[in-house]
Amino acid sequence: MNYSILSSMIQSGINGAKKAKSISRGGASSTNTEGSAKPKTHILRIGVHVDRHNRWLDRRLRGVKKDDLVVLEYGGNYCNFDWAAISSNPDIDHRPLLSFGQFREFYANAITKCQAIGARVALLTLPTLLPQRYFDLVSRNLNRDNLKQWMGGDVCSLSRWNEQYNEEILSLAAQYQVPVIDINPSFLRHHFLEDCYSDDGMRPNNIGHTVIAELVADWERRH
Repeated sequence: MNYSILSSMIQSGINGAKKAKSISRGGASSTNTEGSAKPKTHILRIGVHVDRHNRWLDRRLRGVKKDDLVVLEYGGNYCNFDWAAISSNPDIDHRPLLSFGQFREFYANAITKCQAIGARVALLTLPTLLPQRYFDLVSRNLNRDNLKQWMGGDVCSLSRWNEQYNEEILSLAAQYQVPVIDINPSFLRHHFLEDCYSDDGMRPNNIGHTVIAELVADWERRH
């Protein structure tokens, strides 16, 4: 398979694939597997810098051609909160950095742009959140009791909140009639699930990205 890697978030996982040759070009990485043929598979991370999102997306799509597969990956950062504000005042309403409406708008925009090119589109789910590890990170130097109060006393509510974004992905896939590549079964089958994540409990590390890379490659071979 011929990969064009347009997201540093997944770069290390793809580059860890066997028999892969990595070529760096201006911060983007392209990995070509020997004997692979076109069309290419592009993996684009959605959700970087809200105000620059459309320009970023248009720039990344310049290399996408008809019948290429574009796998859209949403980074978890924007279902984050202003934890310092919550720590200071847990009794008021606090909204995520990216609302469900904005999330859908970003994703729908990316899907329609890819389809206009004639590319095939697939959506990646968000990885399961490790709530305690994530809480331990975001609560550093903050009032942990206030944060837990806002969460209803249960840090696992963070996982339930995060999972709502996956529900939006499934809804978008049905609306635009595009497939979903669910990464979570592969993560959950991993014998050492926590080894797949960075210290924040949200972002996959090199091991996690390798799991994702292998899953996408296997999905592409079967489709």
